Amino acid sequence: IIKPFKVKNEGITTKIFQRKILFAFNEKPITKEINLLKTLSMFKEHSINLIKTKENHLYFMKQDQKRHVVSLPYEKDFSERNILTKARPIQMTHELIEYSKKEIHELLSRKLIRPSKSPWSCAAFYVKKNSEIER
Repeated sequence: IIKPFKVKNEGITTKIFQRKILFAFNEKPITKEINLLKTLSMFKEHSINLIKTKENHLYFMKQDQKRHVVSLPYEKDFSERNILTKARPIQMTHELIEYSKKEIHELLSRKLIRPSKSPWSCAAFYVKKNSEIER
């Protein structure tokens, strides 16, 4: 197959070594057949471009994955309990601390929350709504 090529009423044209070559039809072609050849050539060209685009995309995805891979050394005596989990305390006013304790006690009594058993520390924070009430 010579590609790329174009289908016209005169025949099939292509370029080889920067020279335009025309392969003329022996008989006068039927318009339906020319349109079918045009459609098939366009479909094939589109399929090839789509495959090339996907291959290029996959190549760059693999490059991005390699960039974020980190190798960590294996430690035989590693334990999660040895991880430091202390976080810097959140600065709160006395009123906000009392309000927080009251709200936590209320949520515990309703069983909406439970005490954490996680070795990790996690900070909770309050923000003010538009009405200046903490949530």
